This record gives sequence, C-alpha cells and structure tokens, in this order.
Amino acid sequence: MVVAGVSFIATFSTFNGALLAFSRFIYALAAQGILPRSLAQLEPRTLIARNALLMLLGCAIFFTLLLHFLAWYEATILATAVAATLVYAVATWTRECSPFRETGRGPGWRLWGGIFATILTIFALSVILQAGPARGSMLALLAGALGMAVMAVLLSRSPNRSPNR
Repeated sequence: MVVAGVSFIATFSTFNGALLAFSRFIYALAAQGILPRSLAQLEPRTLIARNALLMLLGCAIFFTLLLHFLAWYEATILATAVAATLVYAVATWTRECSPFRETGRGPGWRLWGGIFATILTIFALSVILQAGPARGSMLALLAGALGMAVMAVLLSRSPNRSPNR
C-alpha cells in the first residue's frame, strides 16, 4: 500500500508539473519557429499556441483510444519503462563523453558512469527479451514513437518551416 501511495503521489506530481509547464514549452517551440506556421500562431492575449495544444490534445485522445481498443496495457507500460531506461542510459553515457564531460570528474567516475549506462541498457534489453506475448506490441509502440520523433526532427529542419520570431 505504501508503494502504491507513493506511486500515486509521484504520478500526480509529475502530471501536475507537466500540465503547468507544457503550455510554456509549446510557446517556446512556437516562438523559436520550430512548429509549422499553422500551429505556431500565438493567441495575442494569452501567448498560447492554441492550435498546437488542440492538435496535441487530439493526438493524446486518439492514441489513448487506440491503445485501449487494442488492449495494449502491458505493452504500453513496458514500452514506457524501456524508453525511459534507454533515455537515462544515453544521458548518463553522454555525460561521460566529450564535449559534455565534466572536467572535475576523474577517470574512475567516468568508468562508473559508463558501467551504469551499460547496466541500464542491458536492463532495457532484458525487458524486451522477457516481454512474452506483449513483445510485438511493445516493439511496435517503440518503433512508432521513434518514427514520430525522427519525422518531427526532419520536419523541423525543412526549409519551409516558419522563421524565428
């Protein structure tokens, strides 16, 4: 019960923080000219990119319904765990590599950072290998998320994107 309670509080805190910061994040993307022009239009009174937030709301509803109707509950939880673990492993490894290496950290700390990143990567791969029947759905979710991220990066680099404001 204690773990469930702490998990509930952590989830609520994370959701609350994301909810408060998300409109500012969208504003920053719109102001920097990263979003397409139709999504980057800011409402003058509130400085919110309303079209971008509405599109994200629609995507969230669509994907929630899709996952519900496909009954991919286990796959969604596993894909989230794998993605978070791999992101943390990459961040840890990046911290140990040039040009992001901290000058005050000795080779021993860098070695431990590399070992930790490797352990996290092995953990993520073991979750994938032991996923059982949810493995195919989990890999589809991971591939879809990676594909959308790559497409977003490619679209942000296209010459037709809106200029910086």
